[in-house]
Amino acid sequence: SEINKIVQISQTEIDQLKIDTNNLIDEDPEFQISAQSYFDKLVYYAQNADIFLIITTLDQMNRIALVPPKYVFAEIFKHFHKSSHITDSADILGKVFDQMFASNHLFDIEICNDIIFALCKAKEIQRAIDFRATMNQLEIRPNTQTYNILFEYLARSNLKKEIEFFEKKMKKEQIPFSSETFNQLLAACVKFVNVS
Repeated sequence: SEINKIVQISQTEIDQLKIDTNNLIDEDPEFQISAQSYFDKLVYYAQNADIFLIITTLDQMNRIALVPPKYVFAEIFKHFHKSSHITDSADILGKVFDQMFASNHLFDIEICNDIIFALCKAKEIQRAIDFRATMNQLEIRPNTQTYNILFEYLARSNLKKEIEFFEKKMKKEQIPFSSETFNQLLAACVKFVNVS
């Protein structure tokens, strides 16, 4: 239909604008400084857990089709749980995810673990579980740390069935258990025995 054509054209134009912007970053020293200043601001805001300034800056960058590099997103997720605006976490994380999905080359196992940790710290346990499934779509294999984070926060949230599910999944995927994994599972068992 005509609407689909318009959407396709505009998406193509957006993609071209991103390519042009990235070429500018590579070729033009002045633009490179400008782009770097955006990245530096985001890192500073992340370290100070100023979530609203992060979102504002991401929106500004989106308008000029400037995508932050991976290390910037890593900083955002590393410090996200320090924010005093954790109650707004679903909306805020949604906006950050939109930015990241716009260029999915940013995702790797470290970033995914940072995202799961940030979601868990924000008490968004179901979203952390859902994101673990999203990793399959991104073709990113979880590692021991992925499951250690999940086990810790699933136990805190009394989600026994989910722990059992992920323990089986970890075995099926042949992901090695670490001493921390065993400690997390043991702590969960003790907690569930004491609860019942």
